[in-house]
Parts: sequence; structure tokens; C-alpha cells
Amino acid sequence: MNQIILQNITDISVLKELIETLSKNHQSLYIALMIVIGLNIFLEGFRLFGMYQLSIKDKSNKRQLILDEKRINVGEDIYRNLDALSSIDDPKAIDDAVKKIRKYALANRLYLSKALFKITNDCLDYFINVAADYARNKDVNKERDFRDKYYDTFNR
Repeated sequence: MNQIILQNITDISVLKELIETLSKNHQSLYIALMIVIGLNIFLEGFRLFGMYQLSIKDKSNKRQLILDEKRINVGEDIYRNLDALSSIDDPKAIDDAVKKIRKYALANRLYLSKALFKITNDCLDYFINVAADYARNKDVNKERDFRDKYYDTFNR
């Protein structure tokens, strides 16, 4: 603390010496003050420009964060619904659930990667076939493969 005060006193004394020296020559004092004022204005402008750039970057980061959060929510919802399809035994209920999931995936396609959208459609096509003939087309291993593939693609 004392060092800061001493440094400020030293800075002030140097400034006083400069002013005393330049006060003898008014034109030199005027030029020196204009240089100091101009330099301060330039530095303040540079600082404001930096703050503006940081503000723009901050807005961009917040926007990206919101989009990523929406992508995660949509991906989780679809995964949860696809997983729930495995436990449905009624062909009519499977058909209704497939339509609901497909409609949701299409409405939120903006938030799904092409790979996730393709896996979702492939899985829904599989469940449409299961709904057509439940006993012959039901394959637990294939359903697990779809879930694993979706999980791996989502967490990439």
C-alpha cells in the first residue's frame, strides 16, 4: 500500500516537474497537453472497441449455448420415446407412437444432426414393420442396436 502511495507521489512529482519545465514555454506545454489528451482519447476509444467486440462475442456464445441446450433436449426426448417403443405390444399403439415421434422429429429437424435424423427414421421404419406383424418382426437385438447407435451418435 505504501509503495503504491510512494509511486503515485513520484508520478505526481514527475508530472509537476514536467509542467514547471514546460510552463516556461507555453507553446510546448500546449503541445504536450494536446498529446496527452489525444493519447487518452485514443486509448479510451480502443478500450471501448474491445468492450464492443467482447459484447458481440458474449451474445454469440449465449446464442450457441441456447441452441446446444435445445439440441440436447430434443435428442434426449427422441431417445426416450424410441426406447419406450420397445415396451409397447399393441400394433395400433406402436403405430400411433411412431407417428407422434416422427412428427416431433420432423418439427425439430433443425436441432438434429443428419446422422441422428437418419437413425431415428430407420428405427421408426423398423417399428412400422413390427406393427405390421408383431410376432415375426420383433427383434430385441435390432432394437438394442438402434439404441446403441443413437446413443453413440448423440454423444459424439
